[in-house]
Amino acid sequence: MINSITKNKISDYFYFFLKYRIHISIFSLIFLITFYTQYLKTNVDWAVASSFFIWNIALYLFDRAYDSRKDVISQREEAMAEIERVPFIIFSILLAFTPILIFYFCDKPILPYLIFIPLTFLYTYPIFGHKRIKDFLLIKNLYSAVIIWPLPVIIVASFYLDNKDFSMVSLMKDQIFPLFLYVMIGEAFWDIRDVHGDKVNGVNTIPVAFGVKSAKIYLYALLIIDLLTSEYKFSQSFLLYSVLVAVVTPISPRWIFHLPPLIALYRWILSFT
Repeated sequence: MINSITKNKISDYFYFFLKYRIHISIFSLIFLITFYTQYLKTNVDWAVASSFFIWNIALYLFDRAYDSRKDVISQREEAMAEIERVPFIIFSILLAFTPILIFYFCDKPILPYLIFIPLTFLYTYPIFGHKRIKDFLLIKNLYSAVIIWPLPVIIVASFYLDNKDFSMVSLMKDQIFPLFLYVMIGEAFWDIRDVHGDKVNGVNTIPVAFGVKSAKIYLYALLIIDLLTSEYKFSQSFLLYSVLVAVVTPISPRWIFHLPPLIALYRWILSFT
């Protein structure tokens, strides 16, 4: 009986993090912290790092709340309850504007952040009739791989550093490009899970459009590109992902689909060594 209660509590905590994508936002913060400490070799600017962490939370909360009715089809255990929908949409909007106050009171440039406010909602909100950016083939993947993950790092490097004693070209080549690749991989990997729900909701992902086998070939192609462009330096992350891609199916255990951010973080940290 006690073991059953303990398991239920662990399960509740697990799905709490998954439902609100808290773990993803924590990863985004760790990415920035690692950028400061490992690449720049400097102290973390917590005003800036926490602001983009808050922005990441706002983006994913809005996505989860706005699409909660669709999520019931593809990921029932992780879908927000209907009663949470409107409160979390409002909360995510407030969160998106919160960094403006942080930047203002910490005497940081506000203007570079303003572009992120509309970007918070464009991923999920329908602006093409009933279509959203995330409904279009590859566009949703590129949105994550360019805007949600690398862009905050690029903006921090461009506008929020006192000491810019580094090469932007080197940063783009050695850190941003691999991050781009691994987010593209993670997005397509995640889409394998949601094939059924995406078909029902009209989301045109690579597994939906071309099938799971073709999606796996695409994933291996991206992994090989990273391996070749890094001169075989990152074989560990390549091997980890290769095994995952080989074994994953749309009915694999849900936790497997939450491993890509961990592998991407591992690849990101290794790139600084």
